Amino acid sequence: MLDNLIFLSLLMVSIFALVVVLFGIILHKKSEAFKALRKSEQRFRCLVETASDWIWEIDAAGRYTFASSRVQDLLGYAPQEILGKTPLDLMDPIEAGHIEEKFKNIIKNQQPLYLLKTINLHRDGRQVVFESNGLPFFDKHGKLAGYRGVDRDISERDKMLDALHLALHSFDSSSSGIIMADLSGKVTYANEAFQSMWGEASPYEFIGKPAFGLWENAQQAQAILPALSDGGTWSGELSGVRSDGSRFATQTSVFLVGNQQDKPLSLMGVYIDISDRKEAEQGLRESKDMLNAILKSISDPILMMDRSHRILWANDTAKGFFGEDLVGKKCYQAIHRHNLPCSPSLCSTLLCFQDGALREDEQVWIDSDGDKHLFHCTANVALRDCDGRVTAVLKTARDVTIEKQTQKELHLSKYALDSSLSPIIMSDLQGRTTYANKAFLDIIGHSSEQDVLGSDVFAIHVDPSTVAVVRQALQDEGAWRGELLAKTKHGAMIDLELLSNIVKNPAGEPLARMGSFLDISEKKKSEQEIRRLAYFDSLTGLPNRTLLMENMKQALGNAERAGKSMAVLWIDLDNFKQVNDTLGHAKGDQMLQQVAQRLGSALRKGDILARWGGDEFVLLLTDIKGESTAVTVACKIAELLTEQSYDLDGSEVFSSASLGIALFPQHGADSETLLKHADTAMYEAKKDGRNDYLFFSERMHQKAIERHNLEGCLRRAMGNGEFFLVYQPQLDLLTGETVGMEALVRWQAPGRGLVSPAEFIPVAEDTGLIRPLGEWILRTACREAVAWQRWDRGPLRLAVNLSARQFRQPDLVERIEAVLQETGLNPCLLELEITESVFMENMDAAIEVLVDLKARGIQIAIDDFGTGYSSLSYLKNFPIDRIKIAQEFVRDIPADPNDMAIVSATIAMALSLGLKLIAEGVETIEQLEFLQQQGCQEMQGYYFSRPLPADQVAKFCRQKANRIMVSPAN
Repeated sequence: MLDNLIFLSLLMVSIFALVVVLFGIILHKKSEAFKALRKSEQRFRCLVETASDWIWEIDAAGRYTFASSRVQDLLGYAPQEILGKTPLDLMDPIEAGHIEEKFKNIIKNQQPLYLLKTINLHRDGRQVVFESNGLPFFDKHGKLAGYRGVDRDISERDKMLDALHLALHSFDSSSSGIIMADLSGKVTYANEAFQSMWGEASPYEFIGKPAFGLWENAQQAQAILPALSDGGTWSGELSGVRSDGSRFATQTSVFLVGNQQDKPLSLMGVYIDISDRKEAEQGLRESKDMLNAILKSISDPILMMDRSHRILWANDTAKGFFGEDLVGKKCYQAIHRHNLPCSPSLCSTLLCFQDGALREDEQVWIDSDGDKHLFHCTANVALRDCDGRVTAVLKTARDVTIEKQTQKELHLSKYALDSSLSPIIMSDLQGRTTYANKAFLDIIGHSSEQDVLGSDVFAIHVDPSTVAVVRQALQDEGAWRGELLAKTKHGAMIDLELLSNIVKNPAGEPLARMGSFLDISEKKKSEQEIRRLAYFDSLTGLPNRTLLMENMKQALGNAERAGKSMAVLWIDLDNFKQVNDTLGHAKGDQMLQQVAQRLGSALRKGDILARWGGDEFVLLLTDIKGESTAVTVACKIAELLTEQSYDLDGSEVFSSASLGIALFPQHGADSETLLKHADTAMYEAKKDGRNDYLFFSERMHQKAIERHNLEGCLRRAMGNGEFFLVYQPQLDLLTGETVGMEALVRWQAPGRGLVSPAEFIPVAEDTGLIRPLGEWILRTACREAVAWQRWDRGPLRLAVNLSARQFRQPDLVERIEAVLQETGLNPCLLELEITESVFMENMDAAIEVLVDLKARGIQIAIDDFGTGYSSLSYLKNFPIDRIKIAQEFVRDIPADPNDMAIVSATIAMALSLGLKLIAEGVETIEQLEFLQQQGCQEMQGYYFSRPLPADQVAKFCRQKANRIMVSPAN
C-alpha cells in the first residue's frame, strides 16, 4: 500500500513534473510564437506603411476599420479621419451614384474586388482615380467579417492611357502618313493614310519591312538613322513609287521616341503627301517665272500697297525710279515726297480700297533725283481677305510726262501759229496750201482759211524769178530767206520778208513746207526810226553824242588829209538848273528846244551842231581859217542866246551861255582830246563870270590836273585825319560878351601845307565829299562845344555851316539828331548856317526840313544874306532865327555908299521882321561903329579875333567885355 502510495506519489510527482515541463515547454513555445507574431506584425505594419498604395480594411457594412498612412498622401485625410466612413463617402457624388449598386452587390455576394476603377475626391477637391483590389475575410463561424484590400493611384496612368488611346486614334485618323519602327528600322505600325499614300490594300503589309528601304531615294533615306543620333530628328523630302507605278513626294519628319529617361524606344515617321503642292509649286514657279518675265518686260513702275499705304512689292522699274529701298515705305513719302497721306477722294489707290473697283487717275510722282513726273495710274485689287475685304492694291503707272508735254507743246504750237502776229502758211511737198493762220489771211486779204487751202502756195508772189530761186533753195538747202514782192487778194502790192523751210520728222524725212512772212515796209520805217533815236536827240532833233563822235572822226580825217583847221565849241547854258528848279522840267525842255533853234541859225555849211546832254551843246566848225573864225561864231552864239528872252508858255526867262573853244590841231588831234579841252575851257569861262568864251590853254589844262590831284588828296585826307577845326568868336556889342563860335574847317595836307577852304571846299562840293566832311565837322564841333558849356558863364552858341548837298540828304534831320545824342550837345545851342540858294531849289521840301529842325530846338541862320536870289519871300515863309550880313557888303564900309545902303536896308528889314542879325567880316573900328549905329547887335571878324583853336576858346571868352573897343587884332 505504501509502496503503492509512494509509487502513486512518485507517479503524481512525475506527472506533475512532466506537466510542469510540458507547460513550460508550451509556455516557451507560446512565448516564441508570440514573439514571432509580434515580429511578423511589425514587418506587416512596416510593409503597409511604406507601400506606395494605401491599404485598408472595411467591415461587413462597408465601413473603414483600418487605413494605412498612405491615404493622407493620396487623399489628404489622416487615417483616423476616414475610420467609420465608407468608400462611397470619399467619392465624387456622381461617381458614387454609379458605383454604389455595384459595390453593394460585391459585398452581398462576398465577391472579391478586382481592378475596380473609382474616382475619389481629394480633400482639396481634386479628382484622384483609384484601382481597388480586395478580398473578403470571415470570422471563426464562417460569417463575412469584412474586406481587406489595396487602392492604387492610377490617375497619371489613366491619363497616359487616354493620351495613348487618343494618339493611336489620331494616328489612325490622321491625314498624314505615320509609321513607327524599332531602333533597327523595321516597321511596327502604319496608319491607313500611310497605306493609302502607297496604294496598298492594308497597313499591315508594311509591318516588319525596313522603313528606310521603301523610298525611291533610298540613299537619302538610309542616311536618316545616323542623323537621328545627333539631333534626334530629321526633316526633308522623300519620294516613292506607288503600286500602280505613279510617283509621289512627301514632306517627311523622323524622330526618336524615348521614355521618361530619354532612352530611345522606337522611331516614328510622319509623311505628308506634297505631290499636289509640288505640282502647284512647279506651276507657281512657272507662273512666277512667266510673271517675272512679263514684269521685267514692262517698262512702267508697278507697286503693291496695303491699306496702311505701305508698299509691299515693287518691280525693278519702280525701284529704278524711286530707289532700291522702296519696299516697306509709305507710298506718299516714297513717291509723292509728302509727310501726309493723299486725300481719299483724289487717290485711285484709296478709292480702289473703298469699293474694289478699277480706278484710274493722273498723279505727279517725284523720282529719287527730285524730278517730277506725271503718271497715268491704274489701281486694281490684288488681294482680298476671307471676308472679301480688299487688303492689297496693285498700282500700275505710265509716265506720260513727255506725252503730256508733247500734247501741250503741240497744242501751244498750234495756238501759237493761230494767234501769231506773223503771217504763216504751210503746204505739202507739191506746193499745195494746207494751213494758213489768221495773220496771213489778214495780210493777203482773205477772210477764211478755206479760201486758200489747196491753192498754189507761190500764187501770191509777183516775180517768177524769185519763185524759182525759192524753189531751188528749198530743194538744195531746205531753207530760204529773203525779200519779195507779193500781191493781195485786191491787187495791192506789199513788200514782204520770207523765211521758208522744209519741215522734217525726227528721222529727217521731209513732211511739208512752211513760210513765215514779215511786212518789211513797216520794218524799214522802224529801222529808220531806230536810227533816228540812236543818232539824234529826241528833244531837239539835233545829232546826239554818238553821231557827233562818228561825224567828228570823219571830219578830222578829212581835215588832216587836207591840212585844214577845225574848232570845237562847247556850249553850256548859265543858270539853267534854276529854270528847271523854279519853272519845272517841261519849261526847261522848251528852253532847250529854243536854244537849239537859235544855235542852228548860226551854222555854216558843213558845220555840225549836237546836243551833248542836259544843257550842253557841241558845235563842230569845219574848215576854219583860224581863231578869228571861232571868235566870230562864238560872239554870234553869245548874241543869239542873250539878245532876247525865252518865252516859256508865259514865263519870260533871260539866259546866257559859257563857251569853251578847242582848235584842231593846236589843242588836240583826236575827238576825245578836243572835246575834253573844250569842256575844260568852258568850265573856266563859267568860273570867270559866265556869258563869255575862252580858248583852251595849257594853263587851264594844268589847272584841271591840279584840281584832279586835289580831289585825290582830299579823298585820302578824309581817311587820314588831316582836317581840324578852328572857331570864329561871335560877340554881342551891347554886353561885350562872347555869345557864339562859328566852326571853320582847316586842312593840313602833308607836302602841301595849309590848304585854303576856298580851294578845297568847292572841290568837295563838286565831288560829293562835302557830305562826309560836313558830318565830321558837325560831330567834332558838337563834341568840343559840350566842354564849353561847363564854364562858369552863360551858354555858348555853336554855328556850323550846312552845304547845299548836305541839305538835300533825305535823312539829314535823323543824322543831325544822332550826332546831338552821341555828343550830348543841347539842340538849342546849335545854329545851322544855310545859304539862300538852298531854299530856292525846292521851297516845299526846304520848309519841311527846316520846320523839322526847328521842332527839335535847332536854330537856323541865313549865311551870306543878299548875295543869292533877290526874292525875299522866304524870310516870311521859312522858320529863320538869324540873318548873317555877308562880308562882301561889310568889307567896303565906309568907302562904298552902296554897300552901306544895302547893309542899312538889311538891318532895318531884319529888325522889322523880328529877326536877329550878325555881321561877319568886321575888321575896322569904322565898320563896327557903322553897324552899331544901324542897330546890328552881334558881329564877328578879325577886328575881334582870328579863328581860334579849340583849346584857346576858353581863354578868349574870359577876356573883359571892353575888348570890343581895342585896336584890330593882328
